[in-house]
Amino acid sequence: MKKIITSVLVISFIVAIPGDLAAREKRGVELRIIKTNDQIIMGYLVAVKAKQKSLLLIEKFKETDVTVNIHDIEVIIFSQRSNGLKGLAIGFGFGAFIGFTAIPPDDIITKWEGALTGGAFLGGIGAGIGALAGIGRKIKIEGKSEAEIEDIMEILRKKARMPDYN
Repeated sequence: MKKIITSVLVISFIVAIPGDLAAREKRGVELRIIKTNDQIIMGYLVAVKAKQKSLLLIEKFKETDVTVNIHDIEVIIFSQRSNGLKGLAIGFGFGAFIGFTAIPPDDIITKWEGALTGGAFLGGIGAGIGALAGIGRKIKIEGKSEAEIEDIMEILRKKARMPDYN
């Protein structure tokens, strides 16, 4: 019976792993662009066209290509996923370990209470730090000199899906 269960688990991992790897294909950094006419574009940065001074994006919800001239952009915001849940899990685990090991071995019920208290305390701190780390970075484009715009385009080029696009 154990061999059958092991075989089923191995086969399910073999089938599931290629799907997980395909889902991790680099999409380019997620941006929210506010244009000078107050239009908002949300999408994934595919490439930076240095000669045309524009950005090529795939819109997030429509999955269509959009080219935006860099001089038509007021602000670029890097959208980052919040790490609050990850911070909560790591903080809770670490706090539970500390709470469990800090209590003398005689009292088992107090050990579990210490683990839950420590986990809740450090989990809350970890969730807060993770949420703050997920706040997006803003780059103001409007009013920048050509040299500053070139530097910004170089930063964006490194984060694009196709960084060597010309």
